[in-house]
Amino acid sequence: MKAVANAPILVKSLIAPALAAVMIVAIGLVFLATYLDLQRQTEAQARISSMRSDLQQMLLALSAAHLETLQAASWKQNVSDETLIAKAIAEAKQALGTAQTLLERQTDQQVVDPAKMAEFAKRFAAYKPAATEALDTIPVDAFIALMLMNDSGVKQRAAVEAGKDILADVTAADGAIARQVDRSLRNTLIAVLATAGLAILLSLGAAVLLGRAISRPTTRLTAAMTRLTEGDTSVAIEGTERRDELGRMASAVQVFKENMIRNVELSRQTARQQEERAARAERLQRLTAGFDDKVRSLLEAVARAAGGMNHTSGRLTDTANAAH
Repeated sequence: MKAVANAPILVKSLIAPALAAVMIVAIGLVFLATYLDLQRQTEAQARISSMRSDLQQMLLALSAAHLETLQAASWKQNVSDETLIAKAIAEAKQALGTAQTLLERQTDQQVVDPAKMAEFAKRFAAYKPAATEALDTIPVDAFIALMLMNDSGVKQRAAVEAGKDILADVTAADGAIARQVDRSLRNTLIAVLATAGLAILLSLGAAVLLGRAISRPTTRLTAAMTRLTEGDTSVAIEGTERRDELGRMASAVQVFKENMIRNVELSRQTARQQEERAARAERLQRLTAGFDDKVRSLLEAVARAAGGMNHTSGRLTDTANAAH
């Protein structure tokens, strides 16, 4: 804090904007971290949604394969159009191929328990050859194909149940990641608002503190200068130890105060000297006046004595003349 107090005013004025810039960078980092996290979660949600869609299509393909097989066998048994039978068989095999392709796409998934996925793959692997055998038998003997479908139907239902179990887990994971994204968005909003609020508070606090750090010494220095101009040299000059502009101003005012004190002392000394000279002149004047009075008195006494002597001399002269 002392280093801040001694910093130049320009540096002090830049502290609040610097804090605001730091907080803006912090908000940007929060946004960046949130964006990366949301991007990761969104990618995970996209993978889960894709897997969920694949599983749904797999289950539909398994159901479609079984229904097309059953329909083809029924048409063959009822001596229907061979073209329709061949089309149904082709669509059933295509559904099996689609299910196989979709299953192979799930080999690198990290959402479902690998044991459950392995069980589903095992059941599908058991169902596919059984269904293929039934489909291949339909053109030859529909009755035998229907017999084979009893076994493939059991395996198809087992595979569908395993698939539904996995689909339930994927659906739950999809909901969980969606809720996590919502929480992340809320937490991001809270973090951004909190960071922005903290930035505003810190900036305002820094502005107030730094403003007071500048205005208070300036106010005290102005008051001291006012008292000095009024002749009060007893005022203390604060802040001379500072190393900023205010410290230099305080030092200049201190020099002004010391010069003012010296000038006052010189004025007092001059006044005393003038008073002493006036007193000496007055004493000299009194002495001179006294001396003049004494001289005048002596002269008057001498004059009177001389007059007396003249009078006596005249009388003596008269007496001498009378004696002759």
